[in-house]
Amino acid sequence: MAKGIKTGGGSRKGRPNRATAKREAEITASGLTPLDFLLTVMRDGSRETAERMDAAKAAAPYCHPRLAAQTLSIGGEASYEDRLRLLCELDAMSDEQLVSREAALRAELEEAERGRHG
Repeated sequence: MAKGIKTGGGSRKGRPNRATAKREAEITASGLTPLDFLLTVMRDGSRETAERMDAAKAAAPYCHPRLAAQTLSIGGEASYEDRLRLLCELDAMSDEQLVSREAALRAELEEAERGRHG
């Protein structure tokens, strides 16, 4: 009995079997994919609204990405009240005070970046 890697013989990886190849050829020949059909039904104003809605629901995952929940983290460990207080303070500042505050924060950020990178 031979040992080691099997050479030759067998089907190539990724090659569809006859049934799959036939089905794909028929779909290509018809010129209408299942998604195209669903979109046609969805856009057909002469159909019932419920039927159009079902087609839209079935087609949606193939047309639009599913949205995922995101967690928003602002200001590190600051509480909601602290952030609200800061927003109120910023709202009360003049344009000159805001420009000065921005410059100070940018300087702090640059200093922190320099300390972190060497």
